[in-house]
Formats: sequence, structure tokens, C-alpha cells
Amino acid sequence: MLTADAERCFNGTAPSLGLVNAAYGNGTSEEWLVYQLTDLSEFSGSRDKLTPRQIGQLAELIAADYYYLSVAELMLFCRRFKMGRYGRFYGSVDPIIITGSLRQFVRERAEAIEAYEHEHERLRREEEMKGAVTWEEYIATHEVDDTTNPFYRDYSQKQPDEQPKEDVLALAKSLLAEKEAENGAYGAYVALFVKKYGCTPSEYVKARETGNIQTS
Repeated sequence: MLTADAERCFNGTAPSLGLVNAAYGNGTSEEWLVYQLTDLSEFSGSRDKLTPRQIGQLAELIAADYYYLSVAELMLFCRRFKMGRYGRFYGSVDPIIITGSLRQFVRERAEAIEAYEHEHERLRREEEMKGAVTWEEYIATHEVDDTTNPFYRDYSQKQPDEQPKEDVLALAKSLLAEKEAENGAYGAYVALFVKKYGCTPSEYVKARETGNIQTS
């Protein structure tokens, strides 16, 4: 069941409310929300249910303010609400409790997505570092002249903050080219780069492209 899998809901490809309206016409996501909210109201068991007007206004507010949420995420929200994760109604279904609970859900969503991205980055970095060895280990098992290593020749005598950023960017890209060549040197080169700059070559290139050069 999709809505029981939070990771799939948060990181899946289900369309957002905004995309639903763009694809099928304005008001489509509101109609879908009316059904979900009606079902939630009926499920509550409270004596006084949401009125049609309250449901309509709630649907409009959610569609306007949470247009970026996917339909899968909103179904997950409804499932969690029904499971009692966000409290309960007393006597009547209160729309303010629903909107307050949705704000809490959005915070949970942000935390879950951040945790997923951190784990994804950890696995990506782990994969990039696979096979990395120290330069000393590399030259001990390969016929390599240490003085011909472009990393040492051009950069080993400079501190990171003394090096022109374009030089470091060129170095990072050249090391990525070594990875594509699969000549066995990449593992040693990337270990040197991480030791000196605190990030892998691909992380440095990405940071430069996004303007975030605080990589160490």
C-alpha cells in the first residue's frame, strides 16, 4: 500500500496539487481534496461533521498554500491523521485542527526529505570513495613516478586557501576524467583530493556549479 510507505510518498513521482491543476484544469485538485476531506470527516466518528462549505474552503486553502504537496503525500497525511498521529476531534470535526496538523505534517516531510538526501549523499560518496587508497599505497603497487603526479606537481606545495579556485576546479575535473578512463589511478587521486579539500572531486565540481564552495 503506497500510503504506508512514507519514503515512496515523499520521494516518489506522484503529481503535486499544482501539477494536477495544470494538467487537468483549475479546480481539479480542489475536487480531489473535497473527496479526501469528506472521507476524513466521516472517518472521525464525531457527531458534527464538516459542512460542505467548510470542506470547500479547506480544499481551496490547501490547494493554494500546499500546491507543492503531491497527492501521495496528502494521502499519507490523511492516513496518519486517521491513525491518531495528530490528535483527535472532540464532539465536532474542527477544520483548524486539520490545518494545524497539516503544518506539522509538512515539518515531518521536510525532515524526512533532508534525511533521505543526506543518506543518498552518504551512499554516493561511499561509492565514489570505493577503492580509494593512499598515494603511498598506490605507488607501492604501481610503476608510477611520484614527480609526474599532476596533483603533487601543481598543488601539493600550496594551501587550499592560496589556490585559485579555477585551478582547483580544473584539477577536480581532471580527476573525474581519470575515473572515466578507469586506469586505476582514480582511487588514489580522490583520496588525496579529499584529504586536502575535505570533499570528493565530484562534490567540489557540484559545489562550484551551485555557488556553494563551502565544501570542507
